[in-house]
Amino acid sequence: FAKMRLDDAFDSQLSAVGSRLNKIAKIIDRSDHELLNDLDQLISELVSAREEAHQIALTGIGLRSQYEDAERASFIRLLLGAAIVSLAIILFLGYLLVTIVRQYRLYQEASDAIGHANARIKSSFDVSSDAIIVTDNKGYILEFNMAAEAVFGFTAFEAIGSDVTELIIPHHLRAAYLNKLIRFSKIKKPHLRGKGRFEMTALNKSGEEFPVEISIGTSSDQRGTIFISYLRDITRRLADEKELKTARDEALAAETAKSYFFAVMSHEMRTPLNGIFGTLELLGNSKLSKKQRGYLD
Repeated sequence: FAKMRLDDAFDSQLSAVGSRLNKIAKIIDRSDHELLNDLDQLISELVSAREEAHQIALTGIGLRSQYEDAERASFIRLLLGAAIVSLAIILFLGYLLVTIVRQYRLYQEASDAIGHANARIKSSFDVSSDAIIVTDNKGYILEFNMAAEAVFGFTAFEAIGSDVTELIIPHHLRAAYLNKLIRFSKIKKPHLRGKGRFEMTALNKSGEEFPVEISIGTSSDQRGTIFISYLRDITRRLADEKELKTARDEALAAETAKSYFFAVMSHEMRTPLNGIFGTLELLGNSKLSKKQRGYLD
């Protein structure tokens, strides 16, 4: 009712009822004799009070209806707002779900592509004819392919985790090899195959030293800087080169001897031939018979 009293019509009706009740209370508070004399006035006041109470009740019902309508409208607006917000949330969640599904598919495709690439790299790593040794920046072996097993005699199980300098580098060359690793690490530029190659002596499992050609590249992963070394046993190639050089030297020597021989023979032949040609020329200037001239020609 405190809210209703803010309405001017209701408040004025409520004040009228209050005044009416005050009048009735004064009549009731009189003596019995006076009360009996004023019964008609009391009845009249009560009838008027009933009508006023009826009016204030109607006004209150009307106000209550208005309040309920307003509350109902406010509740409807609240429901509508909640519905709009819920719809927006549903749409956002739908968009988010579609985005997540799309991102998941892209991630799955990228993951599959990376998996295929890794499989190809692994296949290339395993079937490479060159020995491939991957080490960390401290020189410990991380990868050791099948060609490296064939070249050095160590299995991958034996090699991985070992210090590469102690495993395959002769003792008197280890310092030089470590210096090269340090230089490559500072340059930070990978030396691809075909570039930055150098020859060195390596050590196999049986302790035999043999020549190898090596190229070193650098890369980075979650483990930090890694070194990728491509090594090739060049024992046969050096032997072939030595044999080819020997054959070349022998051919050059034979060519030199032939040239010298022809030079000497030419000189030795020109000397008597010049004498013979001179004698024949002199003989041709002499008086000869027809038969002798034919012999001379």
